[in-house]
Order: sequence, then C-alpha cells, then structure tokens
Amino acid sequence: MGDTMAPTLPSEKSIQYADKIFDDHAADIGHIALQWNALHDALGEIFCGIIESNSGRMVVLAAWQSLASDRGKRQMLERAAFEKLGANDRLYQEIKWICGKLDSQEDKRNDAVHSPFGISMEEGGFRVVPVLWTVHPRAQKFKDKDIALELKSYRKNLQSLTAFARRLISFPALLAHGASWPERPSLPRPAQATARKS
Repeated sequence: MGDTMAPTLPSEKSIQYADKIFDDHAADIGHIALQWNALHDALGEIFCGIIESNSGRMVVLAAWQSLASDRGKRQMLERAAFEKLGANDRLYQEIKWICGKLDSQEDKRNDAVHSPFGISMEEGGFRVVPVLWTVHPRAQKFKDKDIALELKSYRKNLQSLTAFARRLISFPALLAHGASWPERPSLPRPAQATARKS
C-alpha cells in the first residue's frame, strides 16, 4: 500500500463560516423576492387608481390579485391605463415604461430565485457558486460572475423601480396642486461593469 493521506475535513469554525456565507446569499435572494412583491403591490395600487370602480378599492385589488402571473398583472395594468388615459397621456407613458423595465428584470429575478447554488471551498475561503453540473439553464447564466454583486445589482434595480411606482400612486392628485412629474430612475449599470469601474 502506498502512502496516502487521509482527507482532512473542514473544521467546525470553517463550517460555521460557510453557513454564514450561504445565509447571507439566501438573505440577498429573499430581499429580491420581497422587493419584487412590494413593487407589484405598488402597481396594484396604481391599478386601483386607474380603474376607480364604484364597487370599491377592495374589489379592484381582488381582481388584481386573482391573476397568478405577475406579467399578466402588468399587461392588465398597461392595457387598462391605455384604454382610460390614451397613448399620449403622461401617466400611461410612465406605466408603460415601468412595465417594460420589469419585463426585462423578470428573467434576472427568476435567475436569482430559481438557480441552484452551493458553497465552494477554494483558496482563500468559501464562496457561493452556481451548481453548474446540473446543467440548469439559469445557473449557467452565473458562470464566472460575482454572484453577490449580481444579486445586489438586481436588488438595486428593483428598489429604484419600486420607489418610482410608489411616487406614481398618488401623483395624479399631486399634479392638480402643481407638482412636477417624478423623474424616471436610472437603473444601476450591470453588476460586472460596475465592478470593473470600482
């Protein structure tokens, strides 16, 4: 028998450190999911303002929440705004813009929430990595990327869009008192480009 070294197992301290890294990663994904939900709740409030049903706000929100698809909700909002306000109305244009931005952010949100991730022990410590051996198409999009930076970029984009949507909820009433339109947010640059500039 040749000289073979027994594999060394990570220490309890290393395991706890890896667990913390994974917990931080899970929190980032949780923040993205929560921000996504808050944004669609704000869009539901805008929908209530567009519909102005005699049946009341709760009936309109019940109709909004009856759709399981977030994309379907955005399509319904955009169509209702178009029919009520017309293509040239500024509020309709802002609703159309935010819905378009969300269509492009939706795939990134789904990548974050549905990709399989694991912990890799590499030189210098542990890090979260996509589980590529499963050939999961969403995990493949994270290959060779700084996952934490990607998730923070997604979260910042959703926070900016949520803040803008919340300003649109009460804006028609503010406009009557001389308020100027809120500026559209400039979404952060893609995560990897941001990292290169730092």
